[in-house]
Amino acid sequence: MLHTHTLAHTAVSITSGSGPVYAANDRGIAEISPWRGTVMRFVARIGAFGAQDVAVDDATGEVFATGVSDDRLYRVDPRTGTVSRSAPQSSLLGSVAVDPLRHRVLATLDTGLVAFDSRTLRVLWTVQVDGFPSDLAVDTSEGTALLATRDSAIIEVTVRGAVLPGLGLPDTALRVATDPARDTDYVGTYGGVDVIRHGRYVRTVAVRGDVADLTVDPTTGHAYAVGTVDGAIGHGYLTELDAAHPRRLAQLRLAGGAIVVGRSAGHIFVGAYPSWRTAPTLYTVGG
Repeated sequence: MLHTHTLAHTAVSITSGSGPVYAANDRGIAEISPWRGTVMRFVARIGAFGAQDVAVDDATGEVFATGVSDDRLYRVDPRTGTVSRSAPQSSLLGSVAVDPLRHRVLATLDTGLVAFDSRTLRVLWTVQVDGFPSDLAVDTSEGTALLATRDSAIIEVTVRGAVLPGLGLPDTALRVATDPARDTDYVGTYGGVDVIRHGRYVRTVAVRGDVADLTVDPTTGHAYAVGTVDGAIGHGYLTELDAAHPRRLAQLRLAGGAIVVGRSAGHIFVGAYPSWRTAPTLYTVGG
């Protein structure tokens, strides 16, 4: 079942997990009802221009965010709205991911990756990589980080910050998600999702449009990708990928292109840009 909701602010990032759902927008962080798909409350303001990416620590319930054009990492206690921030870094931060078992938060830099202690926001290590990082995922079982880069490669960084040789892919790596239990990674590209198992490229699954974002359900092992057709204005397609064949879950009529997908409580959330005629939109699939 597909539900459509209007937002006051565009959701540029939505968390995936088993608990509350949080969205990053141009003010900061908002909490979304996982059942209704509506904004429940505004949690905290982030930086001068709002939040760019957001991730939740399932162990503590804390929310971590990077800001727009910002060189700090932010930690938010959603119960009180208290915001802590790290010291400035050498370059702007981008994507963020949490490794709760090791009390770490990782964030992409313009040319690499930085790891923080989630309890103190102290920098543990910083590494440089080849290629411009476009997205980040963390294998929570091993603690390794996966970086999607614009030069069509996936780069793995170990828990101690060692950079392993990159895996070349057929197309530009835009987004990445991982399923540690099945040792499977998914990489969104222009027009498809590359499947990687046991560190080896397996195949590319065709998806309508350019992949704007993707996520994985660790219970089922299914990946969910959202693609946008006809540029910023047109149709968006939410596709479910399993071991057999891709299955299109929903076709979204987008006034502005799809931007992000998140998951919680058996629901899939897709955030879309506004247009000159419409407000920002949040689609809820499932339930």
